[in-house]
Amino acid sequence: MTLTLTPKVTLILKNTVATLLNAPTLSVEELWKNVEYREIKVGLNSRVFIVTLPIPAKKDGISLVVKLSNGNNYSRNAMKREKQALQTLTQVEKQYSEDTKVFAVENRVRIPQLLYYGENIPRVFANEDENGSNESNTLSYTIEIMEMLRGKDAGSLILAMPSPPNKENKLDQLLSIMKIIGRQLAAFHYSLYTYPTLPTQIGLLRCNPNTAASNSLEWLSHHLEYFKSIWNTKQEANPPEEYTLAEELLEKCKLEFEKNSSNFPLVLVHGDAMLPNFIVDDFIINAPTVTGMIDLGDCGVGDARYDLGALFWSVRYNCEKNSNLGTTDSDITLLFEAILDGYHAGIPSNIPGLNTPVKYTVEMVETFSLILHDLYDVIAYDIQ
Repeated sequence: MTLTLTPKVTLILKNTVATLLNAPTLSVEELWKNVEYREIKVGLNSRVFIVTLPIPAKKDGISLVVKLSNGNNYSRNAMKREKQALQTLTQVEKQYSEDTKVFAVENRVRIPQLLYYGENIPRVFANEDENGSNESNTLSYTIEIMEMLRGKDAGSLILAMPSPPNKENKLDQLLSIMKIIGRQLAAFHYSLYTYPTLPTQIGLLRCNPNTAASNSLEWLSHHLEYFKSIWNTKQEANPPEEYTLAEELLEKCKLEFEKNSSNFPLVLVHGDAMLPNFIVDDFIINAPTVTGMIDLGDCGVGDARYDLGALFWSVRYNCEKNSNLGTTDSDITLLFEAILDGYHAGIPSNIPGLNTPVKYTVEMVETFSLILHDLYDVIAYDIQ
């Protein structure tokens, strides 16, 4: 389907490119004759497309990511949180990077640069009937424009895993990537402690924006109340058996937390740490690396197992879609272990008040990931 944008949105894009190139908008007009639009995602809460503009002075041209909210408050609020997270994390990295080793090159957590953010935009596509179904014009869009990180999503590496005899070398590369993902996730998590002002600046608690939690169990209790408040507003849409199942799953979650939570501090969670939200640059032959993390709309303060569990679930899900990996648990366990090896190596050693090293096990995280998956299977359509 050809994407045709309204003049207003086209002008926003042209102005963004002009700012990047430090050139007048008029000089961008000639370049715009060769612009390309490519839709890459239509999800429950957002729609994403890529704008590519050939630039003679740049080998790969300029590529921008454009994210649109869907017609619901959850989507718009998630994009507002993402804007706040991107701006704050960019600001604190600049503020503290000269004074800390956390953002050394090997531990740097790259996030996209936010180039434009706008709310209450009535139309994006010139023909809404074909491209978006906003015919009545009663909805409005939130738009984000971000730089595009070089590479592809990490899940695609698992899906592309070949069969033997080519599998062994590729598996070694994949294990290396999983370690880097684990290390970067830890650096992201513990930036909450590296940057003392971050909790105040970022101003988000995914589970409850009004009440701060001081430990994992308090956080889970707030999370439980947060979900219950959503379910209570959707009683007619929720069959009683689903409501009961969701409560049972949350209780299982709580039991898992209680088993060993004394040494697990709250961290800055990504909130949707699935493999597609880690971008991998595999253009360097035999030496792929992780170039960054995307999709920070659910970023907030929480328990690390929330992200690690989501990452484990995503690894298993992608492995099971590739018969060269999903037929045995041994490969999947190796990937889990690589993630945790990298994660533990990425935790800073000078966390205030943390005297005992944090140690997560594969069994602990995978149990939580399975519960988390079942829980979201039940309520996925109730958080819109």
